[in-house]
Amino acid sequence: MKHVAVIVSLLWIALPVVAQKADTAAGKREESLSLRTGPLQPEFPLQIAGVVFSDTELQVLLVNLTSRQVEQVTVGIMLEDKTSPEPVTRIGKVCNSSVPPGRFLLVKTANTGFDGADAYFRGKGITQKAVAVGITHVRLAGGIEWNLPLEAKGRFEGEGDKDLERKIEALRRKAFGRHSMAPFFDPSREDKVGICRE
Repeated sequence: MKHVAVIVSLLWIALPVVAQKADTAAGKREESLSLRTGPLQPEFPLQIAGVVFSDTELQVLLVNLTSRQVEQVTVGIMLEDKTSPEPVTRIGKVCNSSVPPGRFLLVKTANTGFDGADAYFRGKGITQKAVAVGITHVRLAGGIEWNLPLEAKGRFEGEGDKDLERKIEALRRKAFGRHSMAPFFDPSREDKVGICRE
């Protein structure tokens, strides 16, 4: 299996990634994965600044847009499974971290719930995998919380906001320049990117 990692930096897009098995002529099925990020939720204190994914990995880069420190965040996943009449959601593990205003947080695969999504797809034999990822919970210093009840709603809500997109892009460029992959693969960026603590 060829693994393909793709960086997604624009919000609410569908980007197909094809990971073909070496011997498709021998009757093996082609697999594909498409991922989209939930629409912008201007009232949420954290926003998605980038995503890297492959058929077995999903990492989400978040940015704190408030004047308070973020203490906790949870990422959720919605599986677009045409074989199921009900929306299929997976909520990731709670990510505890200290994210100052204007700084970034990298939520790695272990905290995104993508392992459960991958197991679900494999168990159902689904090869054309479609996943949407978004933020479902944020807690700021002082106990202020934001919640999106993904399991109850079965979808991410929000809308396009060009000003917010520009603000996120400006913060990302200020922190990482044109090297959009740096926060995912460069450990020397720890001064700008927090990670989840158990």
